[in-house]
Amino acid sequence: MRAMFSDSPACRVQKIDDHLYCLLEVNLVCMYLILGSEKAMLLDTGYGYTDYRPLIRAITDLPLVVVNTHGHPDHALGSYLFKDVYMAEEDYENLCCHCNPVLKKASLEFRYQIFPECRGLIEEEAYCQTDFSDTRFHFIQEGEIFDLGGGQLMEIYSMQGHSDGSVCVLDRKNRRFFSGDIITCNNIWCFTDPKENSFEKMLYSYEKAKKLSGFYDEIYSAHGKNPIAVSILDELIGCIYDIRDHRERDPLFCSKLADTVTNLPKYSHQYKSVLMIYTEETLKTLPHHS
Repeated sequence: MRAMFSDSPACRVQKIDDHLYCLLEVNLVCMYLILGSEKAMLLDTGYGYTDYRPLIRAITDLPLVVVNTHGHPDHALGSYLFKDVYMAEEDYENLCCHCNPVLKKASLEFRYQIFPECRGLIEEEAYCQTDFSDTRFHFIQEGEIFDLGGGQLMEIYSMQGHSDGSVCVLDRKNRRFFSGDIITCNNIWCFTDPKENSFEKMLYSYEKAKKLSGFYDEIYSAHGKNPIAVSILDELIGCIYDIRDHRERDPLFCSKLADTVTNLPKYSHQYKSVLMIYTEETLKTLPHHS
């Protein structure tokens, strides 16, 4: 992928091909702009640290459909930039809980520590006061299809395990699968919510994604390297079983940001190219030996 339109570290635009662009926010979150013949779709709204809408309009003037893959703050706080946003209802409350000035300020300070290039590019006080009062949320379910025109049908699939409202989006025409956080080469946090983070749910979602893999050749995640080969699904499945069987020497995972989520001890497990972070609570959701 190559950068274009913007050299600002706050949000860089990368062209993948004539119908797909990535908006990379603070060198962390991949938001995808998908162009059909009649409409465009934005997948995820990021933190919304800056107003990146002019970057979108520099690419297309098509009517825009905005969909969040899930409700975690790095993927959906930017919803305030849009009048209408689609997401799963299961994650709506989680998103609203994170839309407050204290948590936004904390996320900014952490982001400055690991990516200082964005300091001074974000209007902090204005950002921390943003809310969703001008945004209408529309709740989506598995099986819904967004028609972007020209045969570009974007299909919604529920993929729980990272959050109960996580969805993936299948583009059969271009043989692409947009996975949010549930499928990624980045480190996978399996501890953000003990009610939702479940190895059992993750396994179900990975097997579900494998059954759909005849319709796509590439996976586009919301973090890290992209695109990802479909073979990552076998590694993700293998990692969960490897945690079950070979976790005795797993090291502690130390992260100030992770500690704001839970003060429970966290452990990291490397399996091939996959790194999963878990707690003792998450281990309770591991599959049993057959």
